[in-house]
Amino acid sequence: MAVVFSCPSWCVDHREPIPEDAGDGGVHYGAELAVDLEDIPESEPARRIWTQVVAHDRGRRRHSTIGLVDPNGLTVEMTGVEARQVAQILMVGADLRLAPADGDCPAWCLGHGQLDRETDAAGVRHRGPFMVVRQPDAFASGLAIAVRVTALDSDGERQVCLEMIVQAIATELTGGDACRIAAQLLNSADQIDGG
Repeated sequence: MAVVFSCPSWCVDHREPIPEDAGDGGVHYGAELAVDLEDIPESEPARRIWTQVVAHDRGRRRHSTIGLVDPNGLTVEMTGVEARQVAQILMVGADLRLAPADGDCPAWCLGHGQLDRETDAAGVRHRGPFMVVRQPDAFASGLAIAVRVTALDSDGERQVCLEMIVQAIATELTGGDACRIAAQLLNSADQIDGG
């Protein structure tokens, strides 16, 4: 038999327990919160990252997760600990994205090569750290979310890119985008901790 928990303070909607399922204690949903991304390049419709805290009551336990949906509709569910880890790599990525990238190689460059080997495009691609938060039960690779920074040198100009990767699909972010997403994840993790 399920223990009946009170609604968490962040609950804005919930599903009552299913009477036929003795272990079901219901589900609690937090507000769906959006982070509007700065357009790189300008896009229609506006690109958004969505987050939502959800708690499933089952038996004598409450299992809380934070869902993140990227602009492509790809979803990752994280624990509070994983959300804090993702927030940390987003903030590191934002710092690198905003750091000076002068000289032959940015200070954060871990390796570089030809811009595009297939088309012989002139230029250099600088690779920064590839930061990953893995989940043991995520799809085959266990990869949940990754953040990477690259710089592309072409025609005498350097373009620095920060990308968040969800299920192998990259979304380009500004440093401000990364910080706002990190703040939202940290707030969501605090909600889980606070009940």
